[in-house]
Amino acid sequence: MTSAFDRIDELCAQLWMGKQEPTPQTLQVARNSHPMHTFAGKPEGGLWTSTWDEQAQTAEWLDWLRSEEPGWLEPLQGWLLIPQHDASVYVIDGVADLQRCISAYPRQDAAMRQFLDEHPTLRSWMLAREIDHEAIHAAGYVGFHLTSAGQHRTRHSQPDLYGWDVECTVWYEWAFADVRPVDAAIIHAVLPANDEGEANA
Repeated sequence: MTSAFDRIDELCAQLWMGKQEPTPQTLQVARNSHPMHTFAGKPEGGLWTSTWDEQAQTAEWLDWLRSEEPGWLEPLQGWLLIPQHDASVYVIDGVADLQRCISAYPRQDAAMRQFLDEHPTLRSWMLAREIDHEAIHAAGYVGFHLTSAGQHRTRHSQPDLYGWDVECTVWYEWAFADVRPVDAAIIHAVLPANDEGEANA
């Protein structure tokens, strides 16, 4: 299992979906979500990508959109973001990684403390699953990567990342050496129907 504290020099091309080519200005500052609106340890802002499978010409996020929310996909285009070779990314590949992350970077900010003071019955549950993304960024990481295996292993675990749904990376800052467009015909390809008459994801 990949250590949560390893640098991922070999992180592959990342698919970003949007209406315009991404630039450093596209990236919104990643902040810890307000406790009232937090969802499975996800931060607000940042720039979200999913690893591109060159052979299959897809990514898990693209597959999810095609299967679950094709209407969201319709107006979007795709770009491949090539990470800088020395980008330091925090990796979650399993439950042990998530446990270490929460232990090393627990949510202790003022908003969380106030929320827990007002909702004491939620204290144990919230502190057992909330991640301080701002602290991870301050520690020198430019992103937070949930592997495909990590997504499956933490989906119904304790603690959990239920709701992340697919392999993905949230980038805290711009850390890319190149940006390349993906052919629109690939992004909007009509998938063959399976035996049940539904599109394969």
